[in-house]
Amino acid sequence: VVVRKAASAYLYVDGVCMDSAGIFYGDSNPNDFWDPGKDVTIGSWSDGALSFYGAIDEVRLLSVSQSPYWIQLSYMNQRPDDKLVVFK
Repeated sequence: VVVRKAASAYLYVDGVCMDSAGIFYGDSNPNDFWDPGKDVTIGSWSDGALSFYGAIDEVRLLSVSQSPYWIQLSYMNQRPDDKLVVFK
């Protein structure tokens, strides 16, 4: 999960914040992220450079930044061994 809030960016892996560098790789102007004239790309740059090799399971684009607790709950709820809800 990547959360962008103002000029800060947070990278979560398996529900845990792993990085909060503040600027995405190659992003010389962080304010460009909110430019409605910019294209959104997932898995590579818009020109195809720096492609992501792997599987992307789910994509959500939200207009609000979610809390670390929401991100961790979302991760726990989607795990193959989901123990969040148990049926007896």
